[in-house]
Amino acid sequence: MDHEIKQFERVERLIQELTEGDDPYPQIIEIHPTDICNHKCIYCFRRNHRYEPSKKKEVLGLEHYQSLFEEMQALKIIDLSVSGGGEPTMDNRLTCILKEAHKRALSTRLVTNGTFLENDLIEELKSAKEIRFSLDAVEADTYSRIHGVPRDLFYKALDNIQRVIDVKKENGLELKIGTTFLVNKENYQEAVDFCERMLQLGIDEIIIKHDIYSIHKISKQKLEELLDK
Repeated sequence: MDHEIKQFERVERLIQELTEGDDPYPQIIEIHPTDICNHKCIYCFRRNHRYEPSKKKEVLGLEHYQSLFEEMQALKIIDLSVSGGGEPTMDNRLTCILKEAHKRALSTRLVTNGTFLENDLIEELKSAKEIRFSLDAVEADTYSRIHGVPRDLFYKALDNIQRVIDVKKENGLELKIGTTFLVNKENYQEAVDFCERMLQLGIDEIIIKHDIYSIHKISKQKLEELLDK
């Protein structure tokens, strides 16, 4: 609740600054720790545009993140989104990066495919605001086709989601746990079942998005039929 109050206060301040002709600072900063990914999703814009990932896992040095977080703190920019690009958990410094952010009272959100969550990272997530898992399926075969990985990684992702849910419950955390489902030709028939399954798991937020950019997007008619459900 405290975060929501701060959000409201920032919106009020932003409106005032814009009204007075000021040039306000950003409200949220997004970082991509790495462009390396352990999945090959069919909808990935980098994959579809033949983007060549860096041979280095580290995009920025840890000292650069520390400097960024100090500047954010000084400017009262409290929201930090950690995503990609690549898969953030492929950077073995991720726990350290989040720890540095939390030292400066930043409100963090991690976006991940959830298949590579180490114990130390889950421990650090106790101080985070939100974690969002890109799942896109309720069946292992569908997940495998969309994410370009073996079926067993679907169950690995579900296990890790459950681990985070358990940690949240055991520690009485305010951590928001979300899952995303990008609607496309491979999975649109699972959308309703996906929502039901996630609610059964105890997910706080379910994000359904329409894949409008890739060749795998569904037709307008099928989208309307899905919305009618």
